[in-house]
Amino acid sequence: MKRITMSLLGLLIVTGAGQARAGEAVEGTLAKSAIREVVRAHINEIRVCYNEGLQRDPQAQGRIVLDFTIGTEGAVTRSEVASSDMADAAVSECMRVAAGTWVFPKPEGGALKVQYPFVLEPG
Repeated sequence: MKRITMSLLGLLIVTGAGQARAGEAVEGTLAKSAIREVVRAHINEIRVCYNEGLQRDPQAQGRIVLDFTIGTEGAVTRSEVASSDMADAAVSECMRVAAGTWVFPKPEGGALKVQYPFVLEPG
């Protein structure tokens, strides 16, 4: 089984005034544990992306940080790759697309911006 590490220590939740996308203020809050629970529920989607990369390069590894916005209803309204040191850009793009389909509990107070790191390495 391939190892995927999700770092909650590195989880960055941005609250306060800001813009997630045109017309959507980023002011909400949501417990880190709730975010972690949803990400863990979708970890197989991340694993599929990584396994596809491993088929192209059996030594593929790296750290990918996804930056996404949880909208007022809990659905992800924006998903981006904040950073990646993985040579295979298709892995991070696959992860970005997957994260764009996730649904979280409704944040309190409005939309919420999250940066979530994943460390991917063969294991």
